[in-house]
Amino acid sequence: MSKDLIPTQEEVKAIEVMAKQAVESKYVEKLGGYAGVFSIAMFARELNIPIMSALFGGMANIMGKITIAPQLMNAMIRKAGHKLKIDSNDQRCIIEGTRKDTGEKCEVSFSLEDARKAGLVKPNGGWEKYPSDMCFARALSRLARRLFPDVIGMAYVESEIEDDEERSKETVEEVETVEAEADSLIAFKEAFKSIENMDHDLNDFLKFISESSKKSVEDAVTQALKHGDRFSKSYLKWVADKTAQPMEVKAEQGDLLK
Repeated sequence: MSKDLIPTQEEVKAIEVMAKQAVESKYVEKLGGYAGVFSIAMFARELNIPIMSALFGGMANIMGKITIAPQLMNAMIRKAGHKLKIDSNDQRCIIEGTRKDTGEKCEVSFSLEDARKAGLVKPNGGWEKYPSDMCFARALSRLARRLFPDVIGMAYVESEIEDDEERSKETVEEVETVEAEADSLIAFKEAFKSIENMDHDLNDFLKFISESSKKSVEDAVTQALKHGDRFSKSYLKWVADKTAQPMEVKAEQGDLLK
């Protein structure tokens, strides 16, 4: 890292000029305009990375976090005098690192199976197209955080933040789905509590409807709320059949989800 943590006014002005020129060139549009380019340039300065190398493919600002391309991270570690021993293929990557100053060693790995367990592998995604490169990037980032934090600072490897963002979205969607289903069940219980026979729970009838129609319980709840009268008649007939007490109800349970 740079010896002077706080840049001089002259350095700031030079970086401002460089950032403005870079934005005007339109080659760095994905970096978030002037503010994004300037923040990356300042971060690059702290890590002793040539600013132009950082701006043109070396670094990016994703969700407010700086990422470093694996090629650049690899170069940074080696430039600092540390050693890397890499064993990589399409299924996994193992990297052993050795610090120049202390001789401390650390070995890490990342595999395609690890990516699958983490939910990172998507159809036609990078993990399917370039598994060897993706495993290398993740293993290198893991090693750098454990053995060379003074080299990479608080940066992440390229694509790491995007994967985390995608998983966060999926988690939110799953939670929203569960909450929506819970709300539907509450509404269902409230709508039909007046007809529920304590000997034959409405939940049992929902399962019966689901099995008969070969559709999900959630679908049965949705249709019941839409067609309350039909559902009530079907339920009462089902109860009558269970208790062997004939009732003058002609509705058929199988019609409910048609």
